[in-house]
Amino acid sequence: MFNLRRLQHNLALKLGALAIALLLWSHVKTERKYETIVEFPLVVSEASGRFVVANELPPTVSVNVVGVGKDLIFRDHHGRVVLRPRISRREAITVDLNMQNIEGVDPSEGIEPISIESPRSLVLDFDYLDTREVAVAPRVDLQLEPGHTLVGQMTVNPAKVRIGGPRQYVRRTDSVATDSISLRGVKQSFTRTVSLRPTSGWNLTVTPEEVTINAEVQVLLERRFREVPVVVTHIPRGVTARAEPDIVAVDIVGGERLINDLSEDDIKVTIDYRKRFEIGLDDLPLTVTLPEQTRLLRVSPPTVSILIETGSHR
Repeated sequence: MFNLRRLQHNLALKLGALAIALLLWSHVKTERKYETIVEFPLVVSEASGRFVVANELPPTVSVNVVGVGKDLIFRDHHGRVVLRPRISRREAITVDLNMQNIEGVDPSEGIEPISIESPRSLVLDFDYLDTREVAVAPRVDLQLEPGHTLVGQMTVNPAKVRIGGPRQYVRRTDSVATDSISLRGVKQSFTRTVSLRPTSGWNLTVTPEEVTINAEVQVLLERRFREVPVVVTHIPRGVTARAEPDIVAVDIVGGERLINDLSEDDIKVTIDYRKRFEIGLDDLPLTVTLPEQTRLLRVSPPTVSILIETGSHR
């Protein structure tokens, strides 16, 4: 029968012995030499600087290495596979990878490459290196908290970035999209830093790699402007006319700070004299011009008449 009390007797001593045993086992294992596969970054460096690889390449090369266990586990290696072809025109070439392509590995550090496993050859399709400036296309899924509004448009800083890469792809790129971000229940202004994502597989670089997206969010406010003058437009020469009534109330809605900064002078209400004859009605509709980022709710009254003063000519 299992005896818990006997197991717990001298428990600290038993745990200590177990820890020492594990350390000894680990030491023995990590002092042995092992053979394993390590992923080395792939670097293509065209000598003239006028050309760039246009086709998609694997980011790493699998290299078979041998080394002491602890070095393989704990030591950071700086190995990479570097290709340095010399190109004088647009062309596709096949390059065989060999041990001479491996750089940055010092055997004295306990790790030694012994063979390249995969891939053992690569097709490099070279195109002229080109650059251009393109717009940033923000991808933002924005949902505001009820009772709030976006004042103006979201802005991106910088609004344009520089891309570089194969000419055939650079010339086909008019904009670079950001990472997609989703914001829910937003009720205050925000700034977000997001990465740029050039088209996958086109080997494009982008500078800078990040942009900031800014948006101004305000509490939605409704306000009535009670004494907005009505101006009659397109009055013929020799005619004196005015609106009746010549003062109306205008209800608008917009961001709180924006609405509070407005006055009656910022709102234009007009009536076109010519409508009196085109429509054939005494009560004519009004035209209301509001500041940007505001919205008209209602005008009271919604129509007015045009009064022609006695003695003027129609």
